Amino acid sequence: MVALVRRAVPLLVAGALAAAAAPQALAIDGVTIHRETDPALTGEAVHFTASPSGTANGLVYYDWGLECGANGPFDWTTHTASGGFDRIFATPGEHSVCVRTYDYGTSYADATTFTVAVPGNRAPVAALTVTPGIAPVGGQVSFDASGSKDPDGDTLRYRFDIDGEPGFEIDNGNNPKLAQTYVSNGAFDAAVQVRDPSDQQDTAKAPLVIGDPNPLKVRLAAHNRGLRVRITVTTGRRATIRIQVRTPDASLVGSRKGKVNKRAHTFTVRLKRSHPKLVVIADATDASGVTVRAVRRIKLERA
Repeated sequence: MVALVRRAVPLLVAGALAAAAAPQALAIDGVTIHRETDPALTGEAVHFTASPSGTANGLVYYDWGLECGANGPFDWTTHTASGGFDRIFATPGEHSVCVRTYDYGTSYADATTFTVAVPGNRAPVAALTVTPGIAPVGGQVSFDASGSKDPDGDTLRYRFDIDGEPGFEIDNGNNPKLAQTYVSNGAFDAAVQVRDPSDQQDTAKAPLVIGDPNPLKVRLAAHNRGLRVRITVTTGRRATIRIQVRTPDASLVGSRKGKVNKRAHTFTVRLKRSHPKLVVIADATDASGVTVRAVRRIKLERA
């Protein structure tokens, strides 16, 4: 007897065909520069590499540039098959490197900016003086960072924050002095950031108040006792007080003048006759001539 051999036979469903997967398109889709040497120092080799992403279509080539952006120029080394190079920088400060990489079908570029420092460089020390520290609205305020020092004698750059918001909005170059006029009240810390050619930096702050830091205010309490009105006035600073007691139709029925210090002071105003409703007006004037008014309506208090 001959044994039957069973073989696996693929089952083809009607209308379904097995198809080979389409080949994946080959192309790079980006490139990134890496600075492998940190920190970057003058007189010493700084190593850079570039790594493309995606799957290259054939060989990958690189065009490198110095002191450039992502648009080049890529004119330092061109059409190299190596994704890295070394460079020695003679001057400290900000430098940049760019690269363009390409295969047989696509091209991408990248750039990086970095700071080259002097070996053994020491950080500067910032100092800031604001004059006056309390300034009137419309008055000029001077910012002076000339007290800042650099232990290595390097020239410093100065950036100022003169509005109290995050960041240093004014780049003043190598000038340590700045003047500004303000048109509204405010209170905040002004600041300066000093930076040396190796990008070492330091920050100093100084408080600044624009306008009156303790504005004149009048708080008024009054009690109608018939023929007498007891009035308590609080101003928070020395001031001259002028008190008027009037009826709702604005007729003056009593007045008093006096002075108060920072604490509350109580005045008694005598009336010729009692009134069921009264209006108490207190005008406070300080030494600078600023006058503030408070008004309070009161009713006759029954015993």
